[in-house]
Amino acid sequence: MLEESDSDQENNHKPAHCVWVLAASPIWSGQESVDWLPRPDRVVAADGGSSLAARLGVVPDLVIGDLDSSPPSVLAELEASSVEVRRYAHDTKWETDTELAVLAALQWRPDTIILLGGVGGRLDHTLANVLLLTHPKLAEVDVRVIEGRQEVSLAKPGRWNAVNGKVGDTVTLLPVGGDAEGVSTQDLLFPLKSEPLLEGRGRGVSNQVSGPNPQVWLDGGQLLIVVLRIGA
Repeated sequence: MLEESDSDQENNHKPAHCVWVLAASPIWSGQESVDWLPRPDRVVAADGGSSLAARLGVVPDLVIGDLDSSPPSVLAELEASSVEVRRYAHDTKWETDTELAVLAALQWRPDTIILLGGVGGRLDHTLANVLLLTHPKLAEVDVRVIEGRQEVSLAKPGRWNAVNGKVGDTVTLLPVGGDAEGVSTQDLLFPLKSEPLLEGRGRGVSNQVSGPNPQVWLDGGQLLIVVLRIGA
């Protein structure tokens, strides 16, 4: 790879509003529309996510992982274009490639990280990618896991959390790591008013957006917000 100039290095670490992280889910065809998503200022490919980048027509700023699932020809082309590639030994790293990619995105101090291609295929990877939302280093970042028209995010305690849905969309609230305390909702069909949602229970499944400003308040704990959109 070509060495970066001082100005290139400075530009590469400028803050970014939105970073896309692309993983390598085998069910993501790359044909689903992503036009409704905020456009990325930076793109990180987690190993085989480099193939998803090609299908989406975006060039990653960084490819990271043990690189056991990235086509060598794709990697060679990216490196020839001065895309940064960070290689990790498979038998020494503790993190998954997707975890490495999401944490690497923090170097640009983004407001929003969107993970694409992180759901489907192996159930263990899907669960790990969803539970990555609870990583303490991501506590102050809006992180969303997207699969088609479905989105998973983590409510932040002590504030109103916007639900990224429109009237008619399905909303599910699931506590993780313990009970969710003091849950209140706005503009959802079945309202909650400072109530607990208990871990392992399905009370928060299949609510629905009923107004223009859907939000969820959380006093304490961790609460996944799952949105299924009915349309664009």
